[in-house]
Amino acid sequence: MTTSHSSTACSPDLPILDLIQKLASSQSSGQTTEQLAAFLRKEIFTQLGSFSIEFYLKTSHSGEFVPSPLQKQPGNPPQHNFVPESFPAQGKVVLQLQNKNRTLHIQHNDNVWTIFNTLPHSVHLVVPIFTDTSLAAIIYVGASDIPAFSPEYCKAIETLAKVIGSRIKSMATILELQKSIAEEFIKFLNDKKIFSNPVVTEINKLDVFYDAEEDHQEYYDNNTESSYCQFIINPKIKKLKTHFQDKLKQNQNKLT
Repeated sequence: MTTSHSSTACSPDLPILDLIQKLASSQSSGQTTEQLAAFLRKEIFTQLGSFSIEFYLKTSHSGEFVPSPLQKQPGNPPQHNFVPESFPAQGKVVLQLQNKNRTLHIQHNDNVWTIFNTLPHSVHLVVPIFTDTSLAAIIYVGASDIPAFSPEYCKAIETLAKVIGSRIKSMATILELQKSIAEEFIKFLNDKKIFSNPVVTEINKLDVFYDAEEDHQEYYDNNTESSYCQFIINPKIKKLKTHFQDKLKQNQNKLT
């Protein structure tokens, strides 16, 4: 999340064409929405002025819009209170964005928008990101001063949102292709009876990903003599090398 305390009375001039070019051409913007979110926070949102800015993606299981990747670990309290924690699927904000297909420019004294009541900002900009006619993501911008967002600034953010929407749509196409390939491969494994029992792995979209603790990183390489690695992982690696040796990368051949 990009957050800061703003003392600017008006919106800055944005190098919007440069930002769009960076978003469209940079390989580091990634092929997943999680990578895209990280790129936006690091390379794009830091250029949008001294405001509190967050990027929300729609979850597949509930339709709720949450920061992606989620900025807090399970069991830990939120570290920031400068942006909404989420936008509920049936909440006033999401319904307005879906129905009106335009940016919401909200002042803090408008009491009908209770989702913003706990935030320290005086004005809120909520920008929808569509893929075709579907609301896929949201950009939130919060500022402490009124006026904060000029018409030119709002237009620049909306233009950026359209480019992000196009990127998300292309990612969805790639993900569908990857899913189809994975399902075909599972069918191949089952048809060839590579395993004694059918593969029942489901291929689903991952909404939220949490990094494992440090002692779980590179676990096999660092714990090859452990009983778990010896009796659980090694037999699987042996079977993998037996059937798919030609598909292993060179540095994976060290697996025993």
